[in-house]
Amino acid sequence: MLGEFVTETVGNFVRLGAPRALTGPVVRRDWETIERHVRALRRHAPEVVKVYQPLVRAMMRLARRKELSQVKRP
Repeated sequence: MLGEFVTETVGNFVRLGAPRALTGPVVRRDWETIERHVRALRRHAPEVVKVYQPLVRAMMRLARRKELSQVKRP
């Protein structure tokens, strides 16, 4: 199952580019879900938190680019 998810994610990234392929709680601004992720990681894989938090920040920048690219210009 994880392999299929990763394959689909990479395919979307290659086909659409990073900003358009980005989905999930960052795009939805679902901060509660992101906080649940951090809490779960702290409990089960604390070493991953150091990777997850910068990744979320990078996704936030991509999400902003995605928003800006969808703004209709006159």
